[in-house]
Amino acid sequence: MMLSVLWRSLLAIVVIVAAVFIVIYVHRSGIITPMALRELVAGYGVYAPLVYVFVYAGGVMFALPGVAFTLTGGVLFGPLIGMVATVVGASIGATGSFLLVRLFRRGDKTERAPATNRWHQKLALYDARLTRSGFLTVLILRLTPIVPFSALNYALGFTSVRTRDYIFATVLGIVPGTFAFVYFGDAITMLKPLHIVGALVLVGGVVLLGRYLQRHYGHHESHKR
Repeated sequence: MMLSVLWRSLLAIVVIVAAVFIVIYVHRSGIITPMALRELVAGYGVYAPLVYVFVYAGGVMFALPGVAFTLTGGVLFGPLIGMVATVVGASIGATGSFLLVRLFRRGDKTERAPATNRWHQKLALYDARLTRSGFLTVLILRLTPIVPFSALNYALGFTSVRTRDYIFATVLGIVPGTFAFVYFGDAITMLKPLHIVGALVLVGGVVLLGRYLQRHYGHHESHKR
């Protein structure tokens, strides 16, 4: 698990560094700048964020890299609209994936997560917690890089978590990470080094928060057994 988390963390770092260099290159090469692109998108009014929301939701359901979409939201719309549109799009996609599994899965409602792959095996370990305290468990999972976002959406559909707990915990749990990456997208668009550093600190803070909550919650659960 630690190796998997490490590889995903390294991938996120590569995406972030690549985004910085791409933006700097675009600024210096005379190609349309991110700010010019933002102004162009703003000309479409409310339609631009709406299109982004549905594209993001579709990307989530097809398991496309969410970090790239989230950074794009910051580049195109800035921190406020970018965060709201990203949270809405991610929440729609996550809910759609979850309900799709619930709609088409076979067996009765007590069916547990199948142990056909390592992500389902991990979710099977959480299934008892999901029955007892679904909201808190999903919230911890959203804040902790244990399972990729899109995979978690589908996997949780096989568990006993209540739909209401899943939706509310997902919306709340993705806000910190979304804000961090959207803010980073806005920072590289504005090419303000201090803002870029601040965004990186936010990203690191979200990761540390997830790790802390995971350990604290896991320690608390172990004492309850």
